[in-house]
Amino acid sequence: MTGANGDSLPTDSNGTERGDSEPVLGEDQNLVIVSNRQPYSHYYEAGDDGNREVSVDRPAGGLTAGLDPVVQQVGGTWIAWGMAKLTAR
Repeated sequence: MTGANGDSLPTDSNGTERGDSEPVLGEDQNLVIVSNRQPYSHYYEAGDDGNREVSVDRPAGGLTAGLDPVVQQVGGTWIAWGMAKLTAR
């Protein structure tokens, strides 16, 4: 089987072909992303009960939008600097 560019699809350690969008890690491998920005924006928002709750904004594009699904799929870890305090909205 070939990928979109005509190359053979990668195989895992068992010889099973993997599609172009399926990340593969070995049993003893972990994915760790280290960045100077956090992948999500966090802020306080008034909850239904009147108390403040933390809400999360996920970016629509950029590096986070591309890497986060891969990190999620393989159970990876994203380590980042939280650059700002939570702000009220």
